[in-house]
Amino acid sequence: MSFTLDYSVDVPSPLDLTFKVLTGKEYTHHVLDLYGMLAWYKPGQPGERNGHPIFNFQFAERVPVLFGLTSTDVVLTAEQEVRPEEKMLVYRSRSSMVKVVKTRSFHATDNPQTTRVKEHLLVTCPKLLKCVVEPAARDAHRFHMSNYHKLFKEGALPVPVHLAD
Repeated sequence: MSFTLDYSVDVPSPLDLTFKVLTGKEYTHHVLDLYGMLAWYKPGQPGERNGHPIFNFQFAERVPVLFGLTSTDVVLTAEQEVRPEEKMLVYRSRSSMVKVVKTRSFHATDNPQTTRVKEHLLVTCPKLLKCVVEPAARDAHRFHMSNYHKLFKEGALPVPVHLAD
C-alpha cells in the first residue's frame, strides 16, 4: 500500500549553499540527525548513475514502541542521487517493512538569502501498517524539514561549506 506526502519550508540561506548542505554526502549525517532519533550512521561508497553522483549509506532510527515505554532501532539502507542541473536530490530508503522515495527540490525566492525546499515522498508499506506509518511519517517529515534552518546557524556544521567545490 502506498501514500504520498508533500511539504515545503523556507530556509534562511542562499540557494547554492542550501543545495550544497542538503545534498552533500559530507553533511548527510547532520541532516539525518535533525530528527533526533538517529541511533547510528554508516557512510557507504560514492558512485554514479546516468552521470549523477550517488551516495549510499545505512543508518538506524531509534523508534519508540509500546506507547514510548521502550524503543527499537529500525535499520535503513539508503541512497541519495544528486541532480545539480535540476537542483534536486532523489533519496531512496528501505527498511524491512517500509520503502521511501523522496524528491527534494530547491527553489529561489524573492529574497536571495532564502531558499524554498520542497519535498515529495512516496511511501510504501504493508496495508496493515498504513494506519500507523502514514500519520507517523507525516509528523516526522514536517518536524524534520522544519528543523532544516538549524543547519545554517553559525557553527552548526563541523564540516566547512565551500561553494567552489
